[in-house]
Amino acid sequence: MSRKLYSKYKIAELISKSLMGTIESTEQAELDTWLQNEEASKLYNEICNQNKLSDKYEFYQSLNTDKNFNQLQQKIKKSSRVRQIKSVLKYAAVVVILLGVTFYWQNRASEQEQKVSQEILNEIKPGYSQATLILADGTEIALDSHKNESIQTNGVSSIQNKDNVLEYKESNQEALASVGYNTLHVPHGGIYSVVLPDGTKVWVNSASSITYPEAFTGNTREVELSGEAYFDVVKSDKKFIVKTNTLNVTVLGTSFNVSAYDDDEFFATTLVEGKVELTSQHAGSIVLEPNQQGYYIKGNNHIQLNQKISVRNYTSWKDGKFYFEHEPLENILKKLGRWYDFKVNFEEDKIKKVVFTGVARKDNELRSLMDMIAKTARIDYKAYKNQNKTIEVKILKK
Repeated sequence: MSRKLYSKYKIAELISKSLMGTIESTEQAELDTWLQNEEASKLYNEICNQNKLSDKYEFYQSLNTDKNFNQLQQKIKKSSRVRQIKSVLKYAAVVVILLGVTFYWQNRASEQEQKVSQEILNEIKPGYSQATLILADGTEIALDSHKNESIQTNGVSSIQNKDNVLEYKESNQEALASVGYNTLHVPHGGIYSVVLPDGTKVWVNSASSITYPEAFTGNTREVELSGEAYFDVVKSDKKFIVKTNTLNVTVLGTSFNVSAYDDDEFFATTLVEGKVELTSQHAGSIVLEPNQQGYYIKGNNHIQLNQKISVRNYTSWKDGKFYFEHEPLENILKKLGRWYDFKVNFEEDKIKKVVFTGVARKDNELRSLMDMIAKTARIDYKAYKNQNKTIEVKILKK
């Protein structure tokens, strides 16, 4: 019979009867069968050590937190002195062994769970230079498989993929009347850059996509963004417009960051230099100066202006760093989840509001980064795979 078929209470009862010499033959047979398991035998020898039994009882008695244990104590106090001695031996054995069995298997389960958690975290590796280019005709090209190559298209531009930067140059002026659109998609764990036909450079963050024409032919330069990107826009008489599902950003030439993830409750544009205008059909417009941020909570009709912000908090990702300054764990873990490709949930909502400050390289292993956050923010965590084989990280109170 397997150890798993016994409850911890049944095991405690069999062991206590064995120690007191009151075990029956059928019960002894059950105990012997259970002891055939190597771990069970080890547990039996450990918790039945006569030198430790009294010390364990005194320890558990001092805890005095278990309701059933308190009830047992009351029963002992009401007994006669002769019966009390026998009862103490009986109840002490049951309580000590029961708690010993419980603590042992809980510790074993906890150690095994921690081991599995660390193994899962070790599986997570950021890809860094991964991206997929979708051409106007629908052709998909995995860029990490075409490093330092020219990409042939039937459009108006030549494309060079070099050093994790996709660069466009107009080459076919005769085809300008039929300009197609390309999309650069960056998955979880990736960052990629693209130099657009006008020379504007864009850094695209993980879990993000940008769609743009092979050549800018009209009176404006328009691109569409889902996710996050940093723009270094070349100056021109043509306005450069970044369209998102929430707000539009309009500039002539400047450097700024746009965060417009669909699963975020907010939209944010952080200006590094120059001037940008944010516009929304429902929330009006606002003009930003350097070191300012336009912040819009979806569903509201107001764009908030955050002045004198620390720009590096919002732009360090493009340089391969995480930079967090008094940021809530909810925001931090969401960013880490997009980079390392995992889901996150919290044991309690109040843990989401715990703040953390720190800097780390984005090529660090997730395990070391989580250990640093756990130690500093005084939280715990465990990783596991759900039914869909998706990795989840649960944040626990310490």
